[in-house]
Amino acid sequence: MISATRSKARGTTTGGERSGLGLRATLAAAMALAAMALCLALPAQAHAIDNPFDVKGGTEGSDWTYTDDVLTITGRGNYTISMKDAASPTTATIVVHPSNGMTGTTLTLAGVHITCDPSAKGTKGAPIIMKGGAGIYLWIAEGSTNTLEASGGNA
Repeated sequence: MISATRSKARGTTTGGERSGLGLRATLAAAMALAAMALCLALPAQAHAIDNPFDVKGGTEGSDWTYTDDVLTITGRGNYTISMKDAASPTTATIVVHPSNGMTGTTLTLAGVHITCDPSAKGTKGAPIIMKGGAGIYLWIAEGSTNTLEASGGNA
């Protein structure tokens, strides 16, 4: 049986040897917790990479989210939306869905290129959708070119 009791005064074990066992165990536990926290954070970061839009305005997670190829804006305010990769159009949809009767949201498109799948119906067939009585102001950023192609009878 091995017993290690750390002396506060000298930092030695009862056998007179220096013990790092307690410190090593604490550091190992701290490193394991940090690694787990990092692993838990990675999916959120990896998911954010899938978002083809660069959104300026509001707060991600509370005013807007991007999930399953849909950028959903629920917060009131001014949003400028552009493409992260200007050379790559997306099939994603922008949905303005008010929370608590929100009106007066301003969207400025600054080089947005959305090409909906020709066979898509419903929300996947329209580049921009307003739900729940949303009222928006839609602006085109000066000097920008934007392409919005609808399908499935959506305009």
